[in-house]
Amino acid sequence: MNAISSDKGLVSVVIPGYKNEFIGEAIDSVLTQTYHNVEIIVVDDGSPNQLKSTLKEYIETGKIRYIHQKNQKMAAARNNGIEHAKGNFIAFLDDDDLWEPEKLELQINLFDNPAIGLVYTFAEGFKDGKNLPIPNFEISHQGKIFGEIFLADFIPNSSVIVRRTCFDKVGLFKATPDFFGVDDCDMWTRITYSYDASCVPKKLTKIRLHKGQFSSDKSIMYENDLNARRKLINDLEIPKVYQKQYFARVYFEIAFNLRKTAKFKAFSFYMKSIQASFSKTTFFAILKLLVN
Repeated sequence: MNAISSDKGLVSVVIPGYKNEFIGEAIDSVLTQTYHNVEIIVVDDGSPNQLKSTLKEYIETGKIRYIHQKNQKMAAARNNGIEHAKGNFIAFLDDDDLWEPEKLELQINLFDNPAIGLVYTFAEGFKDGKNLPIPNFEISHQGKIFGEIFLADFIPNSSVIVRRTCFDKVGLFKATPDFFGVDDCDMWTRITYSYDASCVPKKLTKIRLHKGQFSSDKSIMYENDLNARRKLINDLEIPKVYQKQYFARVYFEIAFNLRKTAKFKAFSFYMKSIQASFSKTTFFAILKLLVN
């Protein structure tokens, strides 16, 4: 694929930096993009791993802009990057993920439609040299997708490009502890409440899978997801049908996660799920829990 004209606008790529083991690979996957009108901003989130030393060559050759902050987690680092960005578009990449070379090129053309505020791509996982599917990151929705993203997270953070002006309307990422791990989905939900979205249905984003990822702690994720959705319900006019579907799903997932370790709590959450919206699946899950 030949590199296209870069007159579509500058893309600012924000990389929150903490780990130093793979960040060079992440940066290189941006530098090899077929779309060239790009700036790379690495926000060192108070890394104890001598990250600046790791990035010395990239800094000295002007390949990246380096910003240091005290450790405040990824949402705050993304916000810092946005505030320093010069681009018309902001793209996000975690420090251990990768992009396929044509990712930005295929996404940037979709912003010719002025209604589009966000463009994402499919993603796949990789570990030990093997590609691994992530089914919920292979879902394509186009246009007004607020209802879909409110109900379930299917947009990979490292795949997203946002039109810069969206942040003027919806604000920055929520950087408080009760949003850790879900601040990205919360942001996409807020953006799609006001703007259309588009998807490039190709696996252009590669998610590195490893132990210690925040998303692996399901109990914290569920609690923070509930916090985020309740805040959205308070702040926006969310149709009741979406609210019922969301609470039915998340309470079911919490119950299912607890069914083997905390049977009474699992029963309580199954009941909350069925009260939010009756489901045969939930009903039979309750029966199975009671007889086992």
